[in-house]
Amino acid sequence: MLAVAFSLDGRLGAASGGDSRASGGSYAITIWDTTTRQLMQTLEGHQQDVVDLAFTHDGTRLISSNSDQSIAIWEIATGNRLLTLDLGVFSAFLPFDISPDDQTLVAGTLDGTLFGWNLSTGVPLAESLSGHTRDVTAVAFSPSGDMLASASLDGSIRLWDSTSWQPIRVLDSIDSEFSALTFTSDGSTLISGGRDSIVRLWDVESGLLDNRVIELTDEITSLSISTDGLTLLTAIYGNDLQLWDVPTLRPIGGPLLGHDNLATAAIISPEADYVISGGADRHVFLWRTSLGAWKDLACQIANRDFTALETERYPSLTQYRPDCLLP
Repeated sequence: MLAVAFSLDGRLGAASGGDSRASGGSYAITIWDTTTRQLMQTLEGHQQDVVDLAFTHDGTRLISSNSDQSIAIWEIATGNRLLTLDLGVFSAFLPFDISPDDQTLVAGTLDGTLFGWNLSTGVPLAESLSGHTRDVTAVAFSPSGDMLASASLDGSIRLWDSTSWQPIRVLDSIDSEFSALTFTSDGSTLISGGRDSIVRLWDVESGLLDNRVIELTDEITSLSISTDGLTLLTAIYGNDLQLWDVPTLRPIGGPLLGHDNLATAAIISPEADYVISGGADRHVFLWRTSLGAWKDLACQIANRDFTALETERYPSLTQYRPDCLLP
């Protein structure tokens, strides 16, 4: 699986990959309800690998990019393709992001250029954004929408004013091929991941690099942050996923293990209670990652609270003892 996504309310998940073949040989995208696990839609039409996915913030549309050099905009309720944005140049990888107001989409290309469109009309921005000299590997709007960040294998991160589309500054004080980006919830910090296996934090206002880092064991494939900005999810080529406490940069629990092959994409739900991951093993996993989610599962399975004996036996349950609100 090459791409996964959550809707902003966490109710819907989506996934697609190179072997998700639908009728007619096209590459399918599946959308399902994260609570009931029921399939909601199967979107068909792409003729090449779907490499990036994102729900619009209002939850009505899903955006997909793929290596047939196009970006598709889908209506979730009907499964219809509303628009197709043609890039016009060859690019096997199209990372993109959507502005918080759902008005603008910006995508990066293999030649280092960024292209943008009006998401409602499909009309392109007046000019493309140039500056990177190698593949654009990640694109991220700030939470306020007034800034865009782009990362590249040329070893730079570029910040752009999303009103004038003029460059603000370049972050390139280290020797790293960047592969992933995300902003913290207040927009003050940009978090980057690279092929050197290191997660770094940048002060957006000054462009200075924080001296704190997270050192992982393999190339970073994706970064995702919860809505409150407190939980970071990292995925690496070495199969495993890890949650981190952002203020302290300490790991939360152990790694999420399950993929037999490369963990190619992962995203945390807005409330940090679930994680969706996809891998080269063609599996999609939905992980429960909050105490609340595990409490709900325990209640569902046992249909009762923990007994006094169970609580005594497992002291850690005392603080988080489920209350199933049984009749």
